[in-house]
Amino acid sequence: MKALLHYPTFFICIACIFCISSTNFDMADAIRRCTALVSAISLLLGYCFWLLMKGPSIQIPTDKILKTFCLVGVFEILYSILQILGVINNHFHYHFFSGSFENPAILGMLLSFCISISYYYTIKSVNKERVLWLAITILMISFIVLSGSRTSLIASFSSISFISYIEIPKCAKLFKNKYFLLFAPVVLIIASLLLYFYKMDSANGRLLIWNVSYEMIKDKPFLGWGTDGFLAQYMYHQAQYFIQNPNSPYSDLASEVSFPFNEFIKCAVNYGLITLMMMILLLILTVIFIWKEYKSKRCVILSIILTLIMWGMFSYPSDVPFVWLIVLYLVLSILDTFLKKYYLKYIPIILICVCSTMLVFIGKRYYREFERISLQENALNNWDKNISAEYVRIYEHNKENYRFLYNYGAILHYHRMYKESLGILKECSKHLADYNVQLLIADNYQRIGIPDSAISAYRYASNMIPNRFLPLYYQMVVYQEQGEHYKAQEIAKTIIHKKNKIKESKTVKEIIKRANECLKDNGQACENSLSCN
Repeated sequence: MKALLHYPTFFICIACIFCISSTNFDMADAIRRCTALVSAISLLLGYCFWLLMKGPSIQIPTDKILKTFCLVGVFEILYSILQILGVINNHFHYHFFSGSFENPAILGMLLSFCISISYYYTIKSVNKERVLWLAITILMISFIVLSGSRTSLIASFSSISFISYIEIPKCAKLFKNKYFLLFAPVVLIIASLLLYFYKMDSANGRLLIWNVSYEMIKDKPFLGWGTDGFLAQYMYHQAQYFIQNPNSPYSDLASEVSFPFNEFIKCAVNYGLITLMMMILLLILTVIFIWKEYKSKRCVILSIILTLIMWGMFSYPSDVPFVWLIVLYLVLSILDTFLKKYYLKYIPIILICVCSTMLVFIGKRYYREFERISLQENALNNWDKNISAEYVRIYEHNKENYRFLYNYGAILHYHRMYKESLGILKECSKHLADYNVQLLIADNYQRIGIPDSAISAYRYASNMIPNRFLPLYYQMVVYQEQGEHYKAQEIAKTIIHKKNKIKESKTVKEIIKRANECLKDNGQACENSLSCN
């Protein structure tokens, strides 16, 4: 136990290696997430047991933890270099490297946390050690820039500026200079505009998400929509937004949305403004406590919190497993400092009970998750009575799990059990507002001969993401099958004159071609054989 607590960096490093991954929820990702959670809770549990045995005399090896985490960032850079050289396959097809992630922005997130540590040690070290830390810092800045992540740049600049202000007296004087205070806002405005225009469509897309999220908050301001309320409701509100604003400039930017790219907005949507204010108050109290009580490493701890806040404002750090380990480190550091001053024996006992309960809960949850994913992999090409019975069996434990319901409904549709699929997907739509769910529901209606309901579902999918061609195409097909050629031709005209967001899409080109054929052939039915665009 003592070795575990005095050298937790080894376990944290292993946990980091497991949990650094994409956010795709397949079997590998589920294992990494489970590993990260179990590692974090086990370390906290071990810390609490040590407190009970020895009291608040334990010393958390802050230097080792920080340097080990920074080492993981260096390994990620080396991994990225191998991807650039073509030695290792890149997981992200739209960029020339991504580390062990499927998105270079997540790599940028990791490095923006690491740079707070490397820059701090650059200032505090001397001689050869300073040169080494400076080289690591420059390397990390280079890959943050190359990652193209604006939030990484903002977070890194913020943390470096904060550390410079606290630790370098000359910088502190500069920041207080009247000329600096005069020109700094101008520079920040220009930098903000450059970052905005660098990826203007992405920035405008986030403005759309925040605008729709604001409407959701207005509908339930105090208590919110509940856990996973954003997932369950957002796309319905986006559809309603475009119904009310058919000529919105955001219509060309709309896409499928599963998170609001802002943890504070997500908190307000899911749990209401009261919880959001409590969260902000807790954050402020934490910063004040660290500022007053910390002597050593106060600067780097606060810079890590600042980086976390920056990411929370523009992304989804709570969904990334390695962030959970960072939060664990912050919790242990604060708890350790607090208990050294106000030690109460019942606090570790309470934490042990909570952690033990959480481990049992995580074990049950991920056992069912592994079971679900394994069944999903077998069911796609091997549907039989046994697999069908297994789905019925695990349904009771997963009837509110939108991932299970979506997969179950999609597999039933794939195997042409359209009525059964329709029932499951309707349940799924209560927990997950999703464009693809609406398309499957519409196709099920179409297959079982309820064209009016199919048209309504296709229209709703089209309102969710107005720039998509597929819902319009399927509406045209349904009208042709029903002999309503005038309506089919009206939809065909809409398709032909619609702005094409993805110029090189073969599916879109094929849809436009069939729309032209519909007009030329005076409404002859065409085959419903296209995949998604």
